[in-house]
Amino acid sequence: MAVPGQADSVPTIPTLPPLPQFPPENAAAEHPTPAAPKPAPVPVAAGVPVPVPVPSAANGRLRVGMLSGVAGYVDAAGFVTLVGMFPAHLTGEIVGMTLAVSSGHATRAHLAMVPVFIASVVLGVLVARVFRRRGHTPLTPLLALMTLALLLFSAMGFVVPELKQASHPVPVLLISAVAAMGFQNTFMREAVGSSCPTTVMTGNLTQFIIELVDLCTHRVLGDNAISDAERKKADARLRLVGTALFGFVGGAALGGWLAGAIGPQSMLLPALAAAFLAWLTWRDSRS
Repeated sequence: MAVPGQADSVPTIPTLPPLPQFPPENAAAEHPTPAAPKPAPVPVAAGVPVPVPVPSAANGRLRVGMLSGVAGYVDAAGFVTLVGMFPAHLTGEIVGMTLAVSSGHATRAHLAMVPVFIASVVLGVLVARVFRRRGHTPLTPLLALMTLALLLFSAMGFVVPELKQASHPVPVLLISAVAAMGFQNTFMREAVGSSCPTTVMTGNLTQFIIELVDLCTHRVLGDNAISDAERKKADARLRLVGTALFGFVGGAALGGWLAGAIGPQSMLLPALAAAFLAWLTWRDSRS
């Protein structure tokens, strides 16, 4: 019975939850579940795997220091035994060759250095590509080539002791020393874990001075604009280029002294250092 003055009340019907929807039996065939995405392929160079082991920071500094020492040693010993020529300092030799050619006093030694260096780099690159295609790191073979070139230089001193008194550059010594430095430069290009040059110190000295000035400025003025992570990276760069500089200077001092004392046989020491680095790189590639 309705009450006057009140709206008619409408009974509320409770809402039932929706029934579960089951796909038809052939729905899986019509709409298959998408497969999980495949992992991205490992970057390759021209379809060739590039398995280059990245050394630890300590091993990286050891390698840079030893290779810089070898380059300084070969440069100084080469200057003594090759009568004033720098096997590792190709920039200066290119200038010397240009001046010799322009003045009409070019020698075979001046004309041979650049082609020998180019040939050694070409050989190193070809060897590196062959080993990369086979899925192996090319670093150990490049160091092995460098070791063989230095051993040839040293062996000539043992076989022909009179070379110590040579008044002009001996072709075999020139070729082996320049080729060794060509292989070392190729090695540093292939070793992506290290960006510090080991045969040219101009850039390293510039970087060392820049990092040293930044470090002094940070400590004296209390510059807090640089984060701790950036400061650690800068300290690592300073240690790395400092290692290269001191290694090169030490190697040059030792190489000049030993080459003057015993002649081409003195090149046996950097050959042993290169052989040790080849073994160290081979061990790291297998770990």
